[in-house]
Amino acid sequence: MSLFEFICSYRNSNEDPQPKLRSQTTIDALEKIKEMKDEIGEEIYKAQEDFTMNHLFFADDALFINYFYNPHYPAYRASALPGRKEGVSGSIVIPTNLGISKYISEERKEQRQNF
Repeated sequence: MSLFEFICSYRNSNEDPQPKLRSQTTIDALEKIKEMKDEIGEEIYKAQEDFTMNHLFFADDALFINYFYNPHYPAYRASALPGRKEGVSGSIVIPTNLGISKYISEERKEQRQNF
């Protein structure tokens, strides 16, 4: 999900659709990720969850943390995900629960198909 968010953050405006995977926008975003990995160092870039959690809860030296499965920690300020252009974000809402009833009538199913 983080990869798609980052690619989305490289759009020209918030109204633009998600870039196609073979687009120049996606290529630019992936090149930037590689540049950051090379600059930061592979060990930190590939860090395991315990490293992330230690920095999230016990250190105050993080510039940017994106961790999906945890409530907001008060030591940090929430903000939109940064993008290539100021004001353009790639944040994606992640629904964690989706349920579909197995008791839907055939009539309702047909109504939704024609919607």
